[in-house]
Amino acid sequence: MIRHYAFILTALQSALLCAQPTITNTSSPMAGDDLLLHSGPALAAGSPGANQTWNFASATFTNGSAHSIFYGPVSGSPAGTTSTESISGYTFHYRTSATAFELMGMDGNQLDLDCSNPMAQLVFPMTMGTATTDQYLCQGSQLGYVLTRTGSSQFNAVGYGTLVLPYGTVTNVLMVTVHQTMLDDFADNTITDISYTTDLTMYLKPGVPGALLNLASTSNSLSTVVNENSRLLDQSAVGVQEALRNAIGVDVFPNPATDRVEVLFSTNGDRITMEVIDMAGRTVLAIRPATQGAGVQRETLDLTTLVNGVYTLRVQDATGAMGVKRLVVQR
Repeated sequence: MIRHYAFILTALQSALLCAQPTITNTSSPMAGDDLLLHSGPALAAGSPGANQTWNFASATFTNGSAHSIFYGPVSGSPAGTTSTESISGYTFHYRTSATAFELMGMDGNQLDLDCSNPMAQLVFPMTMGTATTDQYLCQGSQLGYVLTRTGSSQFNAVGYGTLVLPYGTVTNVLMVTVHQTMLDDFADNTITDISYTTDLTMYLKPGVPGALLNLASTSNSLSTVVNENSRLLDQSAVGVQEALRNAIGVDVFPNPATDRVEVLFSTNGDRITMEVIDMAGRTVLAIRPATQGAGVQRETLDLTTLVNGVYTLRVQDATGAMGVKRLVVQR
């Protein structure tokens, strides 16, 4: 019995270290989202793989280079549109489903395209190892010339870990690379067709709309110049503050518990406070465990003074980083 219990705790510790995020359509921007994006220089993406730390804390970004506002379908939106984005003089029409966040069409600045085969911006679900290719077809006009846009996007989820940004640290982030090819084919043969190649690295957090950080490299057939840049999602975006606060991984065993519970938590070595909070919001148990450096640690809590019920276990360090877990006491 004791050896089996120790094995389960070891398995829990491994899961806490290696838990990988799954990106679903909760990461799709939707009507009502107001997103501020900051431009930055070309940045090296960092290593793929499990339990990585990607540190961009020292990167310098401009203040609010692009303001992206999402609202519902408007007059002229393609059928199936669920949200519309207005940014930089263009209007983009999107559809969110259980399997993709897709561009349905766009207009503005003498460009008008409707996509009979929409262009995926994100695919769902994505977790480490996901690999899929999306084909798209859009038709319309640019500068009055008939245009057909075709291409494909290859999505590969290649890593997960911790993302360190200028405004804070976010855990359980998925690293996704996208290789996109595009051909703009003009019906008028006097207009030169243009091909584009774009490589993206996106860092995605469940519940945060779009990428926290987007690194892009784009080239086209008319120029030898490769355009490289980065975009940082402002911390005011939906879900970002929650992601920053809940930066400590926490798990408990057994759950439901009787008189004792083992708490596994990640730490960077800072002193932490561990609290058990009842349904009325009252702290009914609080301790300050001794820490032994960075990594995953274990603490045993005595629950004999608590009555049966549902509680919240909260772990917080001096920086405000937090992790929470639902705890049930049942005897």
